[in-house]
Amino acid sequence: MSSTVAEVCEKRRFEEDELTDGQSSSMLEDEAYGHAKKETAVRLNRLTVNNETKPLDYILKEHDVLTNIAHRHEVPILDRPFKIVLEDENVLIIDKPCSLPVHPCGRYYFNSLTSILEIDYKYKDLRLMYRLDRLTSGLMIISKNSATDVKLKRELVDRKVQKEYVCLVEGEFPSEPMTCSKSIEPCEPKMGVQWVRPDGHINKGKECITEFNLLKTNGKISAVRCFPKTGRTHQIRVHLQYLGYPIVNDYMYNSTVWGDDKGKNAVYGRTHEQLRVDLMKTFGAENWVVDFEESAVDFMQHKDKLDDKNGYIDLESIEFVAGKSTVYDPFCIDCHVQAKIPTEKQLEMYLHCWKYKVGGLVQLE
Repeated sequence: MSSTVAEVCEKRRFEEDELTDGQSSSMLEDEAYGHAKKETAVRLNRLTVNNETKPLDYILKEHDVLTNIAHRHEVPILDRPFKIVLEDENVLIIDKPCSLPVHPCGRYYFNSLTSILEIDYKYKDLRLMYRLDRLTSGLMIISKNSATDVKLKRELVDRKVQKEYVCLVEGEFPSEPMTCSKSIEPCEPKMGVQWVRPDGHINKGKECITEFNLLKTNGKISAVRCFPKTGRTHQIRVHLQYLGYPIVNDYMYNSTVWGDDKGKNAVYGRTHEQLRVDLMKTFGAENWVVDFEESAVDFMQHKDKLDDKNGYIDLESIEFVAGKSTVYDPFCIDCHVQAKIPTEKQLEMYLHCWKYKVGGLVQLE
């Protein structure tokens, strides 16, 4: 559990809004405060203007700086350090462990690569050349200045970047090289899950190409080299699923929720809508809470006690010190539910980015 501070400089389009309207409202998390969340945030000194508490009807001016203190819960990651492979005045190259997202996203903030580099290692103005999936380990090339960032990303756009991954897949992978050029697109956007549309359906995905070469196999599992020619979300994982050789411990795409053959050849055995429902049931957020339905009911009853429905909460009636508690927050749903702790197996995946060549600028493995 932690507190984070978000700041935004008031833009002209929000000028003359009241403090609890416009941009200031959008800084508040919906579940954080009950019926009177905006007013409560101001009264708790969590939402300030230029580091000062203002009345609820304060009229925002251009260049006002709004600051919101947010209570949040970090999602656990594996305690595995990353390695600095190479560093000079222009680039920083990291060997990222699995389970660590590359930048703050969703419920991850401090437990992300860029936050750790900025907070613990005091790096500033870092720019990611590309992203790796949270569960994927391997090389991350990070620019230390804007000129290098522009140069490297131009190489990426011009497809002068050669990437190579290695993974372990189910089954005996063919000895001959294979190429998958099936387009992929979001299947369940809320979860970021991708898929290949079944034959006969309108394909809305972008161009997507991955080449595969067998390294070694024992007939049951195979080590495979992967050469993505494009950079779509979950591209390697989805293409291997489509070919019928899902990554051994890919909890998302190596699952019978996709059908008896786990989505091989885009055969799912159900409609898109039913597949989305099944994906939410199998991988949705409620699966990470002990007794989800009971916890949700308890929290709603708790909120009803705090919220008088007339836009006012008696803060003195609850045990809370405004702006000082990072351990417990009566307005936080996560403080009122018991989260399941993920196992080590749920936080790792046998997919590793191990070689990169960026034109004549960077070459390493």
